[in-house]
This record gives sequence, C-alpha cells and structure tokens, in this order.
Amino acid sequence: MNLTDKISAFVQSRPGIVIIAVILTVILMTLFSEDDNGHLMPADEAMLDHAPQMSRVDHAQHIDPLKPKAQANAEVWSCSMHPHIQRDKPGQCPICGMDLIPVPQHETQNIAGMDGMDEARKISVSPAQKALMRIETFPVERRFPIASLRLVGKVAY
Repeated sequence: MNLTDKISAFVQSRPGIVIIAVILTVILMTLFSEDDNGHLMPADEAMLDHAPQMSRVDHAQHIDPLKPKAQANAEVWSCSMHPHIQRDKPGQCPICGMDLIPVPQHETQNIAGMDGMDEARKISVSPAQKALMRIETFPVERRFPIASLRLVGKVAY
C-alpha cells in the first residue's frame, strides 16, 4: 500500500476530521495572511504612466556597499536602472522613482577610440566591483584551438 492509498483510506474513514482541518486551515490563513496593499505588481506599476510617485517601495532605504562616499563633487547623476537618464543634481528617476546616484567624472568622459559608441552600451566596473565579480581578462591571440575530445560510440557503414 503506497502513501496515496494510505491518505485516501484515512480521508474515507474520518471525513469529519478532514472537513474540520480544511476549515481551520482556511481560517488560520485568513487571520495570518499579510495584507499586501502597500505594494504593486510589476504590471500595475507599468500602467501608472511612469510617474515618480508610482513607486510605493522606497528604494532609498536600500544600502549599497559600493556607493561612492564623495557625492558632493559629482557633476552628473544617473539612474542605476536607466543609465540614459542623466541630471546635473540629485533627485529621482522620472521612470522608476529610484534615487539618482553620482556618476564618477572619469565615466562621463569619452574613452579614446570610443567616441562614436552609444553611451547606453558602455559598461564600466570599479575595481571593488571587479574584485567581487571575479572578472578575468586575457589578451586576444590568433592560434589553433587546443582541445582533447574523447568519445565512445559505434561507427556504422
């Protein structure tokens, strides 16, 4: 007799207990469920015309360990989720309502040889972020690939 048969036999032998258990479960779930009226679903947020007041979750309370300490000398402020939004003073992103973060001066200048590159496609990583992400880079070289591949099978003619 497997587990399904045992459960089925228990339910058939004691229907009153099962009904009481279901009713108690529904009552307890109703009493202890959290009312989620302070948050919106992502689809509902998109329908609020991208206004800053649409964000009911305060993103300013999040702690960013890599946040730059010197914010006073930042000339450009940008949204971390929407890097194309750039302002000359602190504020909130007009799309998502998140606080704008300071962009270091070296990231706002064009890198030599990349003048025509789209600004939204650039990715810059600080040394601290690079250490956390364990990024490894290797110089490009032209050579034949070296790989050993062992396979097991039958050859049919």
